[in-house]
Amino acid sequence: MDQNISKYSLTHCRFALPHCLHHTHCRNQTLGEEYVHLFESDGLQRVVPSIPSRVSFVLLHSVFPLLSNFLIQKAESSLTHPSTDKFLGIPIRENQKARQSFLDLFFWLRTTLFPQLQRAHIALFYITGAFYSISRRITGIRFISTNASSDIPALKVYRFLGYITLIQLAVSICLSIFAFLESEKSKKKLEKIGKFEKKEFEVEALTHPTFQCSICLERLNPSTLFCGHLFCWTCIQEHATSSATSSTARCPQCRLEFQPRDVTPLLNL
Repeated sequence: MDQNISKYSLTHCRFALPHCLHHTHCRNQTLGEEYVHLFESDGLQRVVPSIPSRVSFVLLHSVFPLLSNFLIQKAESSLTHPSTDKFLGIPIRENQKARQSFLDLFFWLRTTLFPQLQRAHIALFYITGAFYSISRRITGIRFISTNASSDIPALKVYRFLGYITLIQLAVSICLSIFAFLESEKSKKKLEKIGKFEKKEFEVEALTHPTFQCSICLERLNPSTLFCGHLFCWTCIQEHATSSATSSTARCPQCRLEFQPRDVTPLLNL
């Protein structure tokens, strides 16, 4: 659906460009403007917009959508290509996180920022009744009607619709922020789980299948005493430290006296 709308918009822009350039050069009303008695004005000064203003409007209205869409597609194509080393000076070949961040940014521009700006502008148009396109708002070109009568009830309805659109836009932004925070929280949880699993894997890699501490039953850091009994380094050192405060430390199995310095770690077990 979005692709069809995008194709329609691009096709509309291609046909609108020569049409707008013709009327800009001739400074004539379009058929629709002439039918409803509308004249272009430079703000509220009731003067015909200058040629630079009209050309700027044509470029913003017809060329900018094509150019922005082309640049975004070009950037996304470059980011997704595996041979791309750098993007905007940032290495992305080995940095998949940076590559994905750029792709997420352009996706957000296409699907969130530009549509939300358009909705906000339409809401302002419904409320104020001026500048029905963003390009006209930027260049300051507005329409002035020669009809004296105005439909007051219709204006009230449009203002109400504009306020409803603004409320809907605010709710949509809040939901987008909430969804972003939730996704970031989920990413952090996944990163913690990944780090924990990596740590467990590293611990398992350091275990000794032929050794088991007789105190804690772990298989890490085997150490021995003069008597030849094996314990893990942590347990035997804690045992020696706690025993040294009251009496001489003794082997938990054969009761041989020893000092903490007598514990020998076995690195090649």
